[in-house]
Amino acid sequence: MRRNDLLLSRRGLLGGGAAAIAVLALKPSVARAGSRVILAGHRSFVDAAVFSPDGESIVTASWDGTARLWDAATGVGIAVLEGHEDIVRSAAFSPDGERLVTASVDGTARLWDAGTGAALAVLEGHDGIVKHAGFGPDGRRIVTASDDGTARLWDARTGAVVSVLAGHTGGINCASFSPDGQRIVTASYDQTVRVWNAETGVTSALLEGHRGVVWSAAFSPDGQWIATASLDKRARVWDARTGADDTVFDRHNEQVLAAVFSPDGQRIVTASLDHTARVWDARTGAGIAALQGHAGGVRSAAFSADGQRIVTASQDNTARVWDARTGAGIATLQGHRRGVRSAAFSADGKRIVTASDDGTASVWNVQTES
Repeated sequence: MRRNDLLLSRRGLLGGGAAAIAVLALKPSVARAGSRVILAGHRSFVDAAVFSPDGESIVTASWDGTARLWDAATGVGIAVLEGHEDIVRSAAFSPDGERLVTASVDGTARLWDAGTGAALAVLEGHDGIVKHAGFGPDGRRIVTASDDGTARLWDARTGAVVSVLAGHTGGINCASFSPDGQRIVTASYDQTVRVWNAETGVTSALLEGHRGVVWSAAFSPDGQWIATASLDKRARVWDARTGADDTVFDRHNEQVLAAVFSPDGQRIVTASLDHTARVWDARTGAGIAALQGHAGGVRSAAFSADGQRIVTASQDNTARVWDARTGAGIATLQGHRRGVRSAAFSADGKRIVTASDDGTASVWNVQTES
């Protein structure tokens, strides 16, 4: 691991301090706890867990160097994706659900068959940790973000490099496509965000204003705006075309790790290490609701597909579900034995999957959980 990630691990952003790379002794199993299905089999922290587009499968990414495919309804393991030589930081399905891409500390990304778990291609070329990998909206391209200060575009069929996005002077934490696939946004340790032309690889806008590492960046659903989250304790909204700094969200007292638009683009939810998440008006910056109740830093926040609910993941070993309009708590998802790294809804909003430092992921039926 690079020094930056080691420092962030000690501060709780990536993991659990000195024990961050301890291996947990877990035997592959499926255990049910009420309306919870436990996905057990990884031997270390689970960094991410996401549903397939049809909600039938889940992929998990772990510090044990593997990703795993699971049946989302039963929790039965489908395949172990082996080949990476170090921590797997992220995993994502293609839009059609037929392929997977994983990103690893070993400096590569890998492409897999989402039905069988068979390896399809190794995406090699980065000279540092690959922190994130994701597909474009048409599934034909993949973008990767690396600690080497570059993002790369790849052909999702062959694994060949299409272009190298170079310009940042620090490692890149994340990279994602615009909804129309024509642009890419990257967030960096150099405290800036860049927007790139996805066809030419040329920077079209440089977003400057944060005074700390930019941890995340995401386009609005219409592609006109970008929301960023920074370790300077602020989130911002920018004009995606011009790079103009439009709105600053500055009520958090600690680092902000995520800033996500609602499905209609009218609101933003931010997640912070100050133990809260907040909902804001995306255009005016007015606070709508403070989601208070966690006893530890909030690592992630996400809207349901209908925009009515929010799920947050916290270092306090829980995830919580909230009313996105009022901020009222709806449910507390308890059962993990260590911090929860991420939480996401299924497309139909009926289930949530959580990933935890306890080495497991869990699927929760949020229609019955209380």
